[in-house]
Amino acid sequence: MKIANPDKNKIFTIIWLLISAFSALIMVSLLSCENKSSVRGLVVNPEFSDKVLSDNLVTKLRVKFITTSAFQPSEKDYRIVAEADWQGKFLFKEILDLQPPTSKWLPNRVYEIEKYVYFPAFINRFDPETAGGVRVNFSITFEEAGQVAPVVLFKRTLRLSPYPLDAPDVVYFDGWEKISRAWPGSNQPLAERWTQKQAVCLLKNSGRGAILMIRGQAAATGSKKQKVSLFLEDRLLDEFELEPGPFEKIYSLTAADLGQEPELRLTIAVDKTIKASEIYREIEKDREVGIKIETIYFR
Repeated sequence: MKIANPDKNKIFTIIWLLISAFSALIMVSLLSCENKSSVRGLVVNPEFSDKVLSDNLVTKLRVKFITTSAFQPSEKDYRIVAEADWQGKFLFKEILDLQPPTSKWLPNRVYEIEKYVYFPAFINRFDPETAGGVRVNFSITFEEAGQVAPVVLFKRTLRLSPYPLDAPDVVYFDGWEKISRAWPGSNQPLAERWTQKQAVCLLKNSGRGAILMIRGQAAATGSKKQKVSLFLEDRLLDEFELEPGPFEKIYSLTAADLGQEPELRLTIAVDKTIKASEIYREIEKDREVGIKIETIYFR
């Protein structure tokens, strides 16, 4: 009968314990780098609903704010901001309107929030330096009115790929006005897309659930708000009023919402229009326009 060498087994045991301890130390270090916050007793865990991130992508950002027993409550209400930038240019900057406000946070609690964020199309897939993807800076901060520098709660580098080539296009069909004007201080033309009283675009139906995002801007129409109605085929999707200024609407649609047709008609209707020359004085050819549409995303 073969008897095991006790010294040899002891050496193997010591080596295994050392490897395990070293691996645990690395994991703790990595987690600390990801979740390290400038606020004592606060751990911040963000995650995106899409595992693979790209440009031209609407994704849901979920953030957990975990307070430990070491957390010291504050009397201040901070504004919580999530932002991403690439080469000094903001891709998005979103305020996370979390309830309760930070002045009501207590130790040993978990506070959660979800919000859609949009990575715009910015990666040049034909440039060898960016074709394989780029790294962008992502952070979550506390901001206070009058404060010069925000308090960094979370900071990490994200890798974004160019959006898939088979991503469906939006076809702008009837009822659109294109307004071209010069950039301020430049001779380069700036093209804007405005609706008429009613405008239609076509969306490719993949048969799966999808996110529909509409971003734009409403012009000042006297003292009255603009009423906007959205129709998907013949069904009223939403109806809302807009104050002058930017707006964003995001809808999570199921396969049942989209039906069986290969193409869907999205209709944007407004209750009142305004002369383009009342918005931009340099425009000579007068046209009636509704709202400016900057992005229609359907994916």
